[in-house]
Amino acid sequence: MHNLDRLFVRRNLGFVRVASISPSLRVADVDYNVDQITAALREAQKQGVQLAVFPELCITAYSCADLFYQRRLLDAA
Repeated sequence: MHNLDRLFVRRNLGFVRVASISPSLRVADVDYNVDQITAALREAQKQGVQLAVFPELCITAYSCADLFYQRRLLDAA
């Protein structure tokens, strides 16, 4: 790559491509949720994303409430 071309590379300019991702989720369905998160990350990578953020508790889905006390869900997560 020519030195002048390097000036205009996004990373060299101090920019970072960030994505906020809210995947489709199912309450307490860890396998499904991880598949959705992984697919979203793959797509983000194709688009040159360097930092992806997801909602908190997206592996288990936020509204698990009392399910968080069940060993099966905790182990899966």
